[in-house]
Amino acid sequence: MSEVFEYDDNDSYEGNFNTWYSMNSKERRDNNEEPYSRTVAERVFSEQYGRKSIKETISNLLKDR
Repeated sequence: MSEVFEYDDNDSYEGNFNTWYSMNSKERRDNNEEPYSRTVAERVFSEQYGRKSIKETISNLLKDR
């Protein structure tokens, strides 16, 4: 069974995306599927974890006050 991605709130949204994209691409290759292009992968990741990006942005804005 493949590893399961868990979003790391201590890492950035981009860092989490890179980890997820690497894991997802490996899983797709292991299943003889074509990995997502980066554009498609960003959309899929955003659909699943986009709320984390919004929280990160708001948190950063509040820190800058």
